[in-house]
This record gives sequence, C-alpha cells and structure tokens, in this order.
Amino acid sequence: MKTTYVKLMSFIAVFAILFSSCDDVDKTLNSNDKTVAEYVAQNPNLSILFAALEKTDLTNTLYTEGTYTVFAPTDEAFTLYLNANGYASIEDVETSVLTQLLLNHVIGSEYSLQSLPANGYVKTLGKGTASATNTLSMHINIADALVTLNGKSTVSEQLGWSNIKLNNGILHIVDDVITLPTIIDHVKANNAFNTLETVLTSTSGSFGDQSAVLNTLTTNASPLTLFAPANTAFTAATTGTGFAVGATASQVSTVLRYHVVAGNNLSTGLLQDQSFATYTTPAQNVSIDLVGGAKVVDQEENKGSVFAADIQCSNGVIHGVSRVLQPTL
Repeated sequence: MKTTYVKLMSFIAVFAILFSSCDDVDKTLNSNDKTVAEYVAQNPNLSILFAALEKTDLTNTLYTEGTYTVFAPTDEAFTLYLNANGYASIEDVETSVLTQLLLNHVIGSEYSLQSLPANGYVKTLGKGTASATNTLSMHINIADALVTLNGKSTVSEQLGWSNIKLNNGILHIVDDVITLPTIIDHVKANNAFNTLETVLTSTSGSFGDQSAVLNTLTTNASPLTLFAPANTAFTAATTGTGFAVGATASQVSTVLRYHVVAGNNLSTGLLQDQSFATYTTPAQNVSIDLVGGAKVVDQEENKGSVFAADIQCSNGVIHGVSRVLQPTL
C-alpha cells in the first residue's frame, strides 16, 4: 500500500510540473496580455522598429487601448531600407519623416489576414503632402496565400509571424518597410492598371517615349489627380474603331496628360458639372457628372465611370475610370 501511495504521489508531482510547464508555454504563445508596444519591445527581430517607435514617441500610442492593425518590419527589412536611403541608423532619419513612415504601417481597425480585402484598399494612419485630411491608401493583394502590400512588402510566412492577437490590436510581421506610396507606386500595385503602367513606362515602340509624363507623376511638387483607365478601357481605345488606333507617340502623350489634373488633390466635395483643366498643352478640360454614380466626362461628352475612388497617394490621388478619356488630338 505504501509503495502504491508513493507512486501515486510521484505521478501527481510530475503531472503538476508538466501542467505548470504547459501553462507557462501557453502564456508565452498567447499574446492577449500584451500591447502592441510590449510585444515589439520583447521581440528580438523587431528591435529597430522599437527604436523607431521610441524616437517618434509612438510607443505610448501603441501601449494604449485601441483596435490597431500593425504591419511590423523586421530588423533585416529596416536595415535594407536604411542602407538604400543612405542612413547609418534609424536615429539619422528625420523624426517627421519617420513618424509618417511608421504610421503608414498602422490601420485604425483590426484586420486578420483572412479579413483583409483580397484585391482592394485599406486606409493607413500615414499622411503624405498632397492632402491635409486624407490618409494614405494601402493596396492589398492576396494570391496563393501570399499577402502583398502596395505591390512590394509581403507578410512573413514564418509560423506565428502573422495574426498575432494582442490586447490592443493585431500584428503581422512583414519583410519590407512600406514606404509612402506615390501615384506610380499605386498604379504598379494594382493589376487593374497594368496597361496604364505599360504605357506610362514606355520609352520606345508603339507608345513612344512617355518618360516626361512619368517624370511628372513622380516628381511634380504640387498635388496631382490621376484618372486611371482600367486595362479594358485601353483595349477599347486602341482596337477596332477606338479613337486611339494609330495614335502617334505625341498623341499618346496628350492622352496621358489629359488624365492628369495638376495642383489639385480632387477627392471629396466634388460638385455636379464641376470642370477642371488637365495637364495638356494647351489645357483641355474634363468635368464631373455625379448623377447615378460618379463619372468623368471628356470633351467629346464620353463618360468614364469611377470604379475605384480616392486612392490616396503621397503626391496626389487616383480615381480608376472605366474608359480612356478622349482629348482633342
């Protein structure tokens, strides 16, 4: 009987130790008791991100209650970013620049990978210089279980590095720093604008050299609005009886410029029949028709429906339209 009792007590002791160990592991894996800031501070792969949060005073924000989604670049990702931009360390990045860079990795609502749009946009907390009110858009593309952000950064596939539930949000570790997206960045990120990208980046061939237009959309200091035709719109304009059939390189340039309004970040507050001068020389106007849904009207009274509105970029805004707008050539 005594031997049986001793064995029973030994079993209970071992079971208690194992149970205690499992409980400790569960507490390690379960991050619900941590804030985003605490998790970042304790993760050795995110030390540069934590230093950046400290430098910009954003640590306090991510310690507080909230429903944040944070895309967290690894130390390796930050090192690549710093090297590419000529910084010796994160301390060398101007605080105002670093603040917006970090905010561009944060969404104000919680998104698991499964709840992100498969091919669409979310709004980050970052801001560029083009708008005093609109925050930046982030394009999400999910294909073959791979999540791509703004056409570049991807969520790490390493086990446990995504859908990390914290007590003030969800964190996903990413393999690249998500820089503030320009108009060209967003054109390249969305497959609906593949043909527009091809035309804008053309340097020879049937579309000619369009580097001047590309340079305008990349470096122009004033806010720009781009009405971006979908791939199908270009197909209609350049085949059969489409108006752009046989267009010269100079005429293609005019068509592209006709989709750009300079000096304006046109988003909310547009009015019926409002007219805007485009970037053509001489300037040709487009107008707005809001009856039955937003449309852009060209000089030939053709109407292009807006299928993707207010894609906010650091240097302007994009509205996807269903047709190539027709200027006077």
